[in-house]
Amino acid sequence: MSRFSNIKKTCLCVFLCVFIFLISLCACEKTDTEKKKAEAVKNRETVMPELRVEELPASSLQKIPEITESDHGEDETVQMTVRDATPLWYYGWKYEGGVGKGWELIEKDGDKRTDIQEPMIFDQKMQSISDDLFLQDRYRFKWYVEAEQAAKLNTQNYEEQAEIKLMRVDLHSGTQKEIASVLLHDTNIKMKKMDENRFLAYGLTRIPDETAEYALRSWVMIVPADGAAKTVIDETYTYIPGAEKSDGVVLEQTDVYDETIYGFGRQTRSGKTKCFLYEYDFNGTLLRKTELKEVAALLREDEPLHFYVRGEYVVFDTRTDTDLFLLKNTKEKTELLFFVPDMRFSYTVAGDDIFIVNGNRDVYTGKRTGEKCQVFFIDTLSDAVHAYSFSVPGENTYFTNVHAFSDRSVVLEFSSDAMYINKNQRNEQYFISVPAMR
Repeated sequence: MSRFSNIKKTCLCVFLCVFIFLISLCACEKTDTEKKKAEAVKNRETVMPELRVEELPASSLQKIPEITESDHGEDETVQMTVRDATPLWYYGWKYEGGVGKGWELIEKDGDKRTDIQEPMIFDQKMQSISDDLFLQDRYRFKWYVEAEQAAKLNTQNYEEQAEIKLMRVDLHSGTQKEIASVLLHDTNIKMKKMDENRFLAYGLTRIPDETAEYALRSWVMIVPADGAAKTVIDETYTYIPGAEKSDGVVLEQTDVYDETIYGFGRQTRSGKTKCFLYEYDFNGTLLRKTELKEVAALLREDEPLHFYVRGEYVVFDTRTDTDLFLLKNTKEKTELLFFVPDMRFSYTVAGDDIFIVNGNRDVYTGKRTGEKCQVFFIDTLSDAVHAYSFSVPGENTYFTNVHAFSDRSVVLEFSSDAMYINKNQRNEQYFISVPAMR
């Protein structure tokens, strides 16, 4: 009996030793991975997760037929760009007899066209200061300032403010309506669709301050299609250069997802600049504030240009260095998944999906690097990151850009030296099949 007991004790000891060894090994591997990542962050080198790369079949790319003429034909529409609308639409400038006549929407298959009948008042008395936003494939929203008010904008006199008006154009009738107005000193206004019935309008403006040259005011407004706009966030930020501490909150970029408004901003503490992710409810109550340490080390004096939150994932690029960041933000921690400097990768957001494309052209030399591209597909609903490779279509072509439709369709754009030389030849566009990547 004692002999059997000794054998059991020996086996148990061996098992525990092996178990402890495996845990130690995993800890070492984790430490090595973290060290490599920390070194990459320190040197501002590319950070990427290690993923198994699958090959996409050629059938995953479907060429979009040409529906335009680029020689300003008698009755053709040119200069098309992808718009966020459902069903899929193009948005282009209409020419008749070689003369520009106005904007029109064209459905993807080219069969349905809708003229946008804008009153001439917009051209004569008002200046556009924002991009367009569409709701219900019927209403187009845009911010304007009257010409006589525009002189007050973007000056060194922060006391002066101009009235900025949000106008809604009904694309069915061509009628327009003023939806909201704000008094601002700067024209930094952006809009993001929440659903087909409402959108977020937000911006930054400088205001007078007693202690500093000026303070920054961050404002966020929820705008329904019927126009009952409501300001839900109004923050003020003050910082004197060289000071040990800043006061208040600044939202440099904003997004909305799943009943939460997200903002990116910085604060100075003990002389050091720190980056934060802010989360608000639709009443403007701050729900959570998360420090982004790795972002602060990489961002330096740069600022986010485009900013998106999808589920637990945050993706943005920067204005000056054109860097790309992808973060995973959970309740336990915030992790940097991707950092790609100098616009080496392109990205787009389609619905809840994030696509990052590593093309086949060197951003420094302009030369092709091969026949293959990589696409990283982040399925935020399933909390999964996939990596795929595909062959570029045609000969001597290279990837140039990626676009997204609101139905989660994704368009890849390709060019070649021949297309670049021949000004009448447009870049080729292909739908890439999302189901093929799931």
